[in-house]
This record gives sequence, C-alpha cells and structure tokens, in this order.
Amino acid sequence: MKVEEVLRKLRSRGGRITPQRRAVVGLLAGAGRAQSVPELHSALRQTFPDMSADTVYRIAECLVEIGAVEVFHDPSQRADRYEWVDRRHHHFVCLNCGEVVCLPECPVDKAAESMQLPEGFTVVRHEYQAFGYCKTCQGARSAKVADSAEASDVQERPSSLKSEAAGPKSRRAARKAPGVERNDVRRSSVQ
Repeated sequence: MKVEEVLRKLRSRGGRITPQRRAVVGLLAGAGRAQSVPELHSALRQTFPDMSADTVYRIAECLVEIGAVEVFHDPSQRADRYEWVDRRHHHFVCLNCGEVVCLPECPVDKAAESMQLPEGFTVVRHEYQAFGYCKTCQGARSAKVADSAEASDVQERPSSLKSEAAGPKSRRAARKAPGVERNDVRRSSVQ
C-alpha cells in the first residue's frame, strides 16, 4: 500500500494527519522489515522527544485496522511487531535471536481450499506464523547440546538412579527429551 493511500484512508476515517502519524507511517513504509513499538519509539524520539510509546502503539494499531500494516507476535522480544503490507504473507520467527523471515507461500491457503467451515462462515483473512530456530541459532544450539553431552559422559550415571535420587520435579524433567522446545505456533487463526 502506498503512503498517500494510507494517509487518505486515515483522513476518511476522521483521523487527523499529525506529524507524528506521518512519521510512523513513513518509518514503517520505508523500513523493509517488521519493527516493534520500542524500536519505532526509539527512532522517533530524536524528532519527537515528547512522543510516548503509547502514542506509537495507538498509531500502529490504527494502521493495522485500515490494512496498511500487519502485526504479529515475536516471542523472542515478547512484543508485537508491525510490518508494512506490500503483499499478504506469513513469517518464520527464530525463538532465540528474533530473526523474522517472510515465507514465500502460505500453507494455510492450500489447506483452506479443502477446509470444511462451519455453516454460515466465510473466511476473509487468516494469520499464520511458524516458530523455530534459524540456521545460526540451530548451530549454536547443536554445539551447546554436544558440549552438555560431553560433560554428562564424564559424570555418567544410570538414568534410573538419577531420576530416583533427584525427586519428583527432576523425574518430570528427565522425561522431557533434551533439546526439545515447546511447540509454539501462535496466531494460526482463521477470522
């Protein structure tokens, strides 16, 4: 979506085009990547020192409402990130470093063709995010697992003795596979 089109939509909804709104629109439109409110706020504070993060958040949410910006949750930053919409797409988010990669195609689109919706429902949009570890973080995690495996080889005890001696909390932890994280797929909703 073009900046002028967004500003027209804001005006048509009764919104004033303040210098702050124009600056948020310009930052998001020119960024080429998703940004969190703290990132946007930090960049805007040089020009608007009295502008609050809450103001940035409200402007970003207004841009989401008119379809100029997409929002998705980034668990690595524990924050929502906002991205200018040049085309509808989805994301892979690294749980360690927060790297966001745009997915080239949507797996939900293919599934939606054969999906049986409840009677009376029509899909108008959907959201999809995949969470995991990027190539760099996978390498770091693999090295960390290898290092911990070497350390445990030195102090090796039968696992049954470890879990019996350690108590109930440790037995639950021992059942969890090493290096396996919680399957964290959020916002795979159909609206």
